[in-house]
Amino acid sequence: MQFNSYQRVTNEPNKFLYNGKELEDETGNYDYGWRRYDPATARFTGVDAFADKYFSMSPYQYGANNPIKYVDINGDSLMLFKNGAYVATVDNGKEEITGYNQLSEADEDGNESFTGGYHFGFNDIETDKEGLKSGKMKVELISNSEIESTIDASGANDPKNQDNRYSFIHRESRFQHDGSKGKMDFWASGIIRGDNVLHVARSKAGGAVGYNPSDFGNFMWGMAGRRLWFNLTTLRLGAHYNNMMNGKEDNAWNPSYEHQLLDSKADQRAIINGYNYNYKFQKNAVVLPKG
Repeated sequence: MQFNSYQRVTNEPNKFLYNGKELEDETGNYDYGWRRYDPATARFTGVDAFADKYFSMSPYQYGANNPIKYVDINGDSLMLFKNGAYVATVDNGKEEITGYNQLSEADEDGNESFTGGYHFGFNDIETDKEGLKSGKMKVELISNSEIESTIDASGANDPKNQDNRYSFIHRESRFQHDGSKGKMDFWASGIIRGDNVLHVARSKAGGAVGYNPSDFGNFMWGMAGRRLWFNLTTLRLGAHYNNMMNGKEDNAWNPSYEHQLLDSKADQRAIINGYNYNYKFQKNAVVLPKG
């Protein structure tokens, strides 16, 4: 019976040992591709490339210290942007995909200097990827002060509206609703930069996520719902109900809209992130090991 070469007892000594990784004779370390593992200390010799994504864990550990459940991430797909415009994608084909927007400015002589940048995850990369790569959509960071002022303008911080939160959110969440000023229809009345902008929200609690305009409206709605003292389950069910009952009418202007009974996963994820913003991590902001 034919076996793989590293299983044959008559060939060279088997070097594929722990986790099926190759043992390097020179260093005594295991080759994990992205990093080298030292079995004597049970730690990697290099810092995890995703250390800033889940900083509560040691940057030298393996698989979140749970090798039975997780395997270590070996690189990712990174979409690179410069001043909001798409540049390139590196390590394409991996499951994980994040973005990095490099900021720069030029002086009067044309000399360019880098002024910073930021990493971010994507709320709905499958929907937004084509627009980003074609240049039809740009990336822009929305400040926490802008977000907070928009929430305040929506009336969600008003105690009177909080006391009457059910009637308030029902009336103001739909711009077409009778008597509504659309204060909580954030896609129509919020800080949306335009249909061609991926809105990046960077939480004080850690991590940044990019949202297309529709998803960013849901993100803001989830945040405003928390200010009105709704629990997350009520908000999520309310969004499903609204999509079921009003989705066709509210999107009649959009020729590409395809009605579905329930809210999409991306819509629900945006609501959850808005609800948890500055309280917990946002989904797709923290890149965890594969489980």
